[in-house]
Amino acid sequence: MDELPAGNCGVLADDDVMLSHSSAVNRQTATFLLINWPAGKSKLRAVDHRDLELAVAQDHANATTNVVKNSAAALSPSED
Repeated sequence: MDELPAGNCGVLADDDVMLSHSSAVNRQTATFLLINWPAGKSKLRAVDHRDLELAVAQDHANATTNVVKNSAAALSPSED
């Protein structure tokens, strides 16, 4: 998967419902990103849901790491 510009993307998922005698099961059949490009353009791009989950987990880990670093710096001001 190529790198996309920073910003908010919408996620659209297409599901099928499989019915049996005792239950209903949802099965995800497709996942799409709605990418908002500069100049008001948008694009819908199909992605593998596992790749999306991995990217979100990596972004969350990076954000958590940055918060910890910034918080530590704020709590430990340099001595001049």
